[in-house]
Amino acid sequence: MAAIDRRIWNGVFCALCALVAFSIEWAYRSGFTRKSLLLVALFASLCGLDRPEGFLISGALLLCAAVVHRSWQVLWIPALVLIPIGVAWVAWRWSYFGYPLPNPFYKKGGGSLYEDGFRSSLSNLKRTAIPFLAVAVIGASVRESRRRSVAVLAVFAFWCCLWALLSDEMNFWGRFQYPIIGILAICCASVAGELRASEILSSRIWARSVVVVLLMSSFLGCSVSVLTYGVTTIQTVAQPLTVEQNMPASVSQVLERFKGSGNKTVASSEAGFVGWKSGWKVTDLWGLNDKIIAHDGYLSEQELRKLNPDVIFVHWCKSNQEITGPGTGFPCLKGWELMTDPLQCFIDGASYKTAGLWIDGWDYSWGVYVNPKFPRGDKLIEDFRLMPAGGRLEASSQGPLPRPANPCPDY
Repeated sequence: MAAIDRRIWNGVFCALCALVAFSIEWAYRSGFTRKSLLLVALFASLCGLDRPEGFLISGALLLCAAVVHRSWQVLWIPALVLIPIGVAWVAWRWSYFGYPLPNPFYKKGGGSLYEDGFRSSLSNLKRTAIPFLAVAVIGASVRESRRRSVAVLAVFAFWCCLWALLSDEMNFWGRFQYPIIGILAICCASVAGELRASEILSSRIWARSVVVVLLMSSFLGCSVSVLTYGVTTIQTVAQPLTVEQNMPASVSQVLERFKGSGNKTVASSEAGFVGWKSGWKVTDLWGLNDKIIAHDGYLSEQELRKLNPDVIFVHWCKSNQEITGPGTGFPCLKGWELMTDPLQCFIDGASYKTAGLWIDGWDYSWGVYVNPKFPRGDKLIEDFRLMPAGGRLEASSQGPLPRPANPCPDY
């Protein structure tokens, strides 16, 4: 369910970005009336309130539209709406959360530049954006469509460079880049209209032939890329894990049965589903939903002792199995061991009871650990061991996990 919700909200943001681009085109055809520009401002505001980058892409589209159409009215009327809303949004976040931007920005960005974020952005977009870029590049070579085409390419370049501000570890299926596809499709439709009406294409057969060949080649290249990469991604997205296969969902169901009264706490590397469904107070060890970790770094062993959670649920990038075969084939997220090494030291040092260790492969496993002082701890451990685990091997009796890369103080 968590994966489904994430895809739904990604789709909402993509739709809002496309509506911003569409409303700008509609405003142009309406003569940039005040009513049409207020509609642009409405969609741009919704886009920015949905995700912070929505304000940025909306601003880039409006600036390019003002340059293309030589009308600063396109910019200032929406700006009179957008700026107060944007300032109010930042002020509210700052007063409520203590920081102006969402935690994931500080966790995945932190004011640094990330080459992997930029390279991944380009790599993901070349699979889907090539046909639209071909239209824009061809349009840039024709006088009648040059201004609009350069603006389209500028928006594309801005979107690619924007992701250098964030690390790429959470960019599953290239989802950060999805919104620009709808924008490119709408903008390039206008470029194609100008190309069709241009003098060189309307009067010279060879020019039309060259354009057709180039566009067909780009669409063919895009199709091959989708067939070799996209089909696997689509199958993964279209077939979400069942509750029985989804370990966070199974753990959440067990925790929900024990929530009762009182302030029960769980520390988890998989905070989304657990925080949503368990009813327990959750500490997100990875930091996307925890402002202290997002700003100050992962919890040390001493900080974990102070936290003293009732349950720990963690996805290890290792297991107690012998290294045979390729494993799961998925690399660990960068810096994962910086979070899990102190956690493993704390679990061993505080004598937490192992409720289970479920194996994905020799390189991945899921661990659940219960505080020895937790009331009804034995019953909770029993329920964990009986929960559905998608056919995974429960291997807690087969030995301990390998020691952390950075040894614990007691080792």
